[in-house]
Amino acid sequence: MTEAEKVAMPAWTKIVNGLLLVWNLFGLAVFVMAMTVFSSREAMSEAGLNEEQINLTLSTPGWVNIAFGVAVVFGVLGCLALIWKSRLAPPLLAVSMLGVIAQNVYMYLLSDTIRIMGVGVSPVVIAVAVALVPYAVFCKSRGWLK
Repeated sequence: MTEAEKVAMPAWTKIVNGLLLVWNLFGLAVFVMAMTVFSSREAMSEAGLNEEQINLTLSTPGWVNIAFGVAVVFGVLGCLALIWKSRLAPPLLAVSMLGVIAQNVYMYLLSDTIRIMGVGVSPVVIAVAVALVPYAVFCKSRGWLK
């Protein structure tokens, strides 16, 4: 039996990890909806987006959508790794964080997204993605990940 197998994760981490997984699954659902339901002008118009918002959404570069996908898929995988007590959690969550950063560089610095769409939950998404990496490293340092 390895040292990681001998060290039990505290109950609070199970609750936190479960909530973090739900958060990332919500992000994955938003991504899937953005790539499918809101992929046409008509669907966006029916959802209540104005012409400026529709044009912005349709002109978003592919790399931003890829960054969004990377952020949410690796976020879900990283949280599953935390739940499964896998040492892969920190690198998976680091990749997710990089996806979040890339997407938000576009939103905040390279486009009018914030002016047109508003800030929304973006600051919270950034904060959670950034906080997840040291949290996963902390879990690993405590011997909770194998």
